[in-house]
Amino acid sequence: MTRLSCAAMIGVASWLAVSLAGCGTSGSKPFFFPEIQFQVAPLGGPTSFKVLGLTTGNTIHTFPADQEFQVNGTFSFFLEQAKPPWTGTFQRTGSNEIQVTLLETANTMQVKTTSPENPTITLVLGGGGGPPGTPTRGNPEVRFDACALNVEIPTCADAADIPGALLFGRGLNGSVGDPAVTRLMTGTAPAILFFEGATDSALGVFTSIGVYTVHAQLYVNGQLEDNQFGTTNVILKATL
Repeated sequence: MTRLSCAAMIGVASWLAVSLAGCGTSGSKPFFFPEIQFQVAPLGGPTSFKVLGLTTGNTIHTFPADQEFQVNGTFSFFLEQAKPPWTGTFQRTGSNEIQVTLLETANTMQVKTTSPENPTITLVLGGGGGPPGTPTRGNPEVRFDACALNVEIPTCADAADIPGALLFGRGLNGSVGDPAVTRLMTGTAPAILFFEGATDSALGVFTSIGVYTVHAQLYVNGQLEDNQFGTTNVILKATL
């Protein structure tokens, strides 16, 4: 992944911490969980896939049943401040196979590839089987989308199922958090980030690495709360 300049990231992180400080009280010192990332890449040419579920501890993140992701490059899914175990299930729906890489704090832990016989794959990391009970959707569920668009369209989600609408491989820096926790990410767009356990407010800052316009959205419990774009710091915020 492309590395962020130290000065730039420290500046963004400091701004985020100050901005969130006035939104609520942090309480006791939080426990920091490792960043989990699922990278989905096409093999042999453009293809499409569905995310059947991203599960963390007893929380599940899902997408509409008809949501397909059209890809000709890597699409990343980040889980920030998420409890283990971490599970991702992906289904190839296009003509070319997909390869999914599971990373923990930028270290590759698992790699799986679909096949004609097995179009659905599941990757699991952490825990001894997980906590008991059926996973439920987080409340609030905080999700950030960030992308570079090749066409004029309202959101990254709208572009995801349109072939050629997204630009892939654009370097991306991000910082997401609430009054208690700030998490930094460095990767590529397009990307979707889930920030778990948010309280009082949520705020994200995304910055392009290179010359392109970042389009970003903030969803709370599936509802669009903020939608911004720009070539420098793109700032999203919502009160929970």
